[in-house]
Amino acid sequence: MSWEYPAIVIDGETTMTKEQVKAEFGFSLQTQAEMRMEKNRLNPHKRIPFIKQGKRIYYLRSEIIKWLKSLENK
Repeated sequence: MSWEYPAIVIDGETTMTKEQVKAEFGFSLQTQAEMRMEKNRLNPHKRIPFIKQGKRIYYLRSEIIKWLKSLENK
């Protein structure tokens, strides 16, 4: 059994871990890291929405879905 850091709740929505995003959306951990990179800050269509708390990375499922839908329109 692997240890995971605790999820947090933001506006009533529980955050997802990198591993959960990998399982649900199929983005590898390396791909997620590349999509979070600072160089993508200037091109928001390439930058996956995430929350950083200390060294921990969290995602909101609703924000990822919204981001993916915005890519469909491009």
